[in-house]
Amino acid sequence: MVKSEPKKKPQLGGFFQKFFRKPERNEKEQRGTTGNKRSGEGEGEGEGEGEKIYTSKSAEFFLFWKEYPNKKNKQTAMARWDRMRVTAELYEKIMEGLKRAQRSREWAEQDGRYIPHPASWLHAGGWENEYRPLAPEKPTPPPGASCNDALASRRGLVGG
Repeated sequence: MVKSEPKKKPQLGGFFQKFFRKPERNEKEQRGTTGNKRSGEGEGEGEGEGEKIYTSKSAEFFLFWKEYPNKKNKQTAMARWDRMRVTAELYEKIMEGLKRAQRSREWAEQDGRYIPHPASWLHAGGWENEYRPLAPEKPTPPPGASCNDALASRRGLVGG
């Protein structure tokens, strides 16, 4: 029995080689590591080893979900929440930003039509956005109150 030689792949030259070759992997990628994770450095911004991470199964996520006005694609939001590795500090920032967004013009326009889905809002870091606050409503005078506006009284809008 004669062993056949393995077939060689055709060499792509010039134009095709530039776009279709596999990128060379560096040593860290080949080992599957991206940094020193044992000391808690590298992935988070100063995360300590003892810092608690709130998962999508935690009460914190459900409080976020309860407060968020556009309840769409919950599974996607849960996956995004888990990838973010939400700590207590980040959770507070998210909830404060959510309260600001709920009181904003952007979210109140057209009956909330432009409120993003929760996963999109989390992915984009929506809690860090600057929102325009709703215009304060002008206080309406109680019925029967006198008005000093001469024009309004001449038009008959105010009884007086």
